[in-house]
Amino acid sequence: AVHGCEIAFNAAIRKDERQCLKGLTMVQESLLMVTKLFSRMFDECHPDHFYFCLRPFLAGWPSSGKYASGMRYELPPGPISKFDDCLKRLIEQFSQFSISNVTVIRLEGVEARIQNGRPIVAASGDDEDKSSFVQIKCEGASAAQSSLFQLLDGLLGVKHSSETGNFLKRMRAYMPKQHREMVEFVHLNSRVGSFVQGSKNRSLKSKFQDVVRTLLCARKAHVSAVHKYILKPSSEMHIGTGSTGTGGTDVLKFLGDVMASVELLKQSS
Repeated sequence: AVHGCEIAFNAAIRKDERQCLKGLTMVQESLLMVTKLFSRMFDECHPDHFYFCLRPFLAGWPSSGKYASGMRYELPPGPISKFDDCLKRLIEQFSQFSISNVTVIRLEGVEARIQNGRPIVAASGDDEDKSSFVQIKCEGASAAQSSLFQLLDGLLGVKHSSETGNFLKRMRAYMPKQHREMVEFVHLNSRVGSFVQGSKNRSLKSKFQDVVRTLLCARKAHVSAVHKYILKPSSEMHIGTGSTGTGGTDVLKFLGDVMASVELLKQSS
């Protein structure tokens, strides 16, 4: 799908209808395969096993309660020199992301804050706890963190509501840096939608509509999985938080908004 996106993206800039059609065909074929593979989860994973055994590991940290400040990962005791390489690796790792929550590293009285992708070092004050640790708070796993689907939205020109769009942008912080940069570049520069709309090539127009319909089918498959693996088990156990996804959103509202955006594109194309 990514290679198909590249071909269609470049072809639209060059106004090459044949290559744009080729790229969109590759995208559709990949989406059909993704949707088919997605359904295999129904055969191999029981909803109760997913909900009660796997899903807790996908959750992030809530805004209140015992883990509201995230998770503390303690480092082994020793002189600061022993932590030089460890600190360097941590800064390199977290500086790839732009997660809004500050990651704090305290090393025997020195505090390094990684904020907006840049390490900021300052004295930790009179804090009695001089132990070495990393404090991390992240949001839970979400399909919105998928580089592929955000890339497809950008390529095709899917326009989301401000609330949904802001959440999707925030989730890009959890993508690898190069993935995030590619997604943002495509969102800003894709001409595929306007190129197809202005074309008189019926095959190209039809293929674009096919891709949008296939994307909508993939989104619907996701909603079906949510009903089977999240809403049904939580309702059977009378658990009130079933409608909240591991990413922190009202999962049905979020997915409904996403599908409405794709549906709107389908109607307009």
